[in-house]
Amino acid sequence: MLADARALSGVHFRAWLMGYGTLLPAAYLLSLDPSDFVERWVRRLTEPPPGSEVAVAVLDEAIVGFVGYGAARDETSGPVSELQAINVDPSSWGMGVGSLLLGHAVNGLVGLGHRQAILWVMDGNDRAQRLYIRHGWNWDGIRRVNNDFGFPVDELRYSSPLKRCS
Repeated sequence: MLADARALSGVHFRAWLMGYGTLLPAAYLLSLDPSDFVERWVRRLTEPPPGSEVAVAVLDEAIVGFVGYGAARDETSGPVSELQAINVDPSSWGMGVGSLLLGHAVNGLVGLGHRQAILWVMDGNDRAQRLYIRHGWNWDGIRRVNNDFGFPVDELRYSSPLKRCS
C-alpha cells in the first residue's frame, strides 16, 4: 500500500510541476513537498471517499498515471458523476495514457449506472482541455473560483453524456 502511495504521489507531484508550471504561482509550486502527496495518497487508498474509484496506468511495471472518478463532489451539480482527477507522468505524455484513463473512468461510471458526468479543469490548462474535447467533453459555460490552494484559481466545468467507450 505504501509503495503504491509513493508511486502515485510521484506521478501526481511531477504532473503538477510540469502541467501547472505556468498556471500557478512559482512560490506555490516551489513550496510543494512530495511527502504531502504521499500522505494524501495513503489516506485516499486506505479511506476512499464513498462512491469513489481510482484506477492506474502501468507501463513496464511502473505507475505512469491515475484517474479518480465517482459521485460529483459539488452538491450544486445535481445527480451526476465526476471525473475527479486525472494525471499522467510527464515522461508518458503523448503516449495515449490520458485517453486510456479517461476511457476507463467513463466505462466505470457507465457500469455504475451514471449517464452524465462533469469535471473541473483549470482555466488555461490547454493540454487537458484538448484531451477532454477530443473525447466529447465540452465546457458547459460554468466557471468557479477554487480557493483550496490559498489563492484563487479559475476553473471551467466540462460535462459529457456518458456512453461506454470501446
